[in-house]
Amino acid sequence: MIRGIPINAKHGVVNLPLELLANHKVSQSSVLRGTSDQGLKDLIFDLASQAHHHLTHAKSLAHSVPEEAKVALLPAVSVHQHLERIRLIDFDVYNPKLQNRPHWLAAKLWWHKMRNKY
Repeated sequence: MIRGIPINAKHGVVNLPLELLANHKVSQSSVLRGTSDQGLKDLIFDLASQAHHHLTHAKSLAHSVPEEAKVALLPAVSVHQHLERIRLIDFDVYNPKLQNRPHWLAAKLWWHKMRNKY
């Protein structure tokens, strides 16, 4: 959801929960304009915090997943990296640094797959 905000905004779509938009006093039109004010950064912080919590919980359950099915957890590596990148740029989803996929992502995914750690 977070990664798609700028792309969806270019197409005139806002997929953010209305309750969060209201709580942070962010209008749909400001999201569509691509303005990254403090309210939107706070909203993204809340979403990223929830995502991180869910990711941590899923990782804690990874030991109960059969070995042959653990490869299905591989996207968690990418999600973790994206959440970390968002945190480092102060939750600004319109920062140009987020628009490009990290060049090392494929190698990192391969490394995690070989180590069977997600």
